[in-house]
Amino acid sequence: MYLAYLTILLATRAWGWWLAALFLIVIASAASLELRRLWPDKPLRWLGVSLLVFAGLAHLLFPRGVDGAALYSAAVLLVAVTDSFAQLVGKLMGKHKLCPQLSPGKTVEGLLGGYFAAFVLALLTPFLFPGRSPSQALIFAAVTATAAVLGDLSFSWIKRRFGLKDFSNWIPAHGGVLDRVDSLVLGAPAFYWTWRLLETSSARA
Repeated sequence: MYLAYLTILLATRAWGWWLAALFLIVIASAASLELRRLWPDKPLRWLGVSLLVFAGLAHLLFPRGVDGAALYSAAVLLVAVTDSFAQLVGKLMGKHKLCPQLSPGKTVEGLLGGYFAAFVLALLTPFLFPGRSPSQALIFAAVTATAAVLGDLSFSWIKRRFGLKDFSNWIPAHGGVLDRVDSLVLGAPAFYWTWRLLETSSARA
């Protein structure tokens, strides 16, 4: 299921900017409905967090032009491999809890595995970072992976406040929509603004 979601997320951008925008609107809207169930009597809180989700995912669409699709794919894949390998390595080798009060399943070993996977992806796919050196690609990986972990932990904190394991059961065996995109909510803006910063620095050099 997760692979199918990731494939659709990437394919829609390859097929066109507007199709990717429509898909992300659907995802963000579904996440907003999940959040609405948490704060039925606090609309401002619900709207505030929902806007954060919409704004975070919208950063995937900001890069336009020739390199827009590559940068979109780079951001999505960096977050995906960080999440996936953190979970995989954590299950296979995890011994030291990273933040048990927020997410009992996350481990320090898993975190390192996620970073390693992001670094390997950045070095092996230079076409996803047009005009950037290998060292700059590693900066993208480090910043995006860190933001992805923080995004995951932030929404885990919300779930723990309400005693929830998942935001919903809409995706069988995977929880809710927001459980699948929480890392992107901070990961996508971190990637985009790192790209803008490096682009500005290169233009001034």
